[in-house]
Amino acid sequence: MELTIKQIAEAFSNHNFEITYPFISDNIQWNMVGGEHMLGKETVIKTCEQSASYLKTVETTFSKFLVLETDNYITVDSISDYIDQNNEKSRVASCDIYKFDNGQMIEITSYCIELGKEN
Repeated sequence: MELTIKQIAEAFSNHNFEITYPFISDNIQWNMVGGEHMLGKETVIKTCEQSASYLKTVETTFSKFLVLETDNYITVDSISDYIDQNNEKSRVASCDIYKFDNGQMIEITSYCIELGKEN
C-alpha cells in the first residue's frame, strides 16, 4: 500500500499505528518533549503497540485535528477526548511534528498536555 507522507502522519496521530510501520525508518528518533526520547524502529513500534493496547480500552474522539504540510514535514495539532471503562473522561492536546525523507518517517517530535479530567 502506498501512502503519502500526509496520510502516514494522519494515521499515526489517529492511533492507526500498524499501517504506518512500513514507512518508519530503521533509525527513527521520537522525542516526547518533557518525556522519553526513543531511537530505532523496534522501540517506536513497541511503544505504539503498548499505546494501542491501552487505546482499545477507551473511547477516543477528536474534537480538533489540524494537519499542516510542507515538503518533508507534516504537523498534526489535535485535541482528543477519552472515556474509559469507568466513564472517566480526560482531554488531551497534542502536537506531532513528523519529518520524512524519501517517504520514510525519520523523526517525530511530540508535545502533549492533559487539559483536565472529568467524572
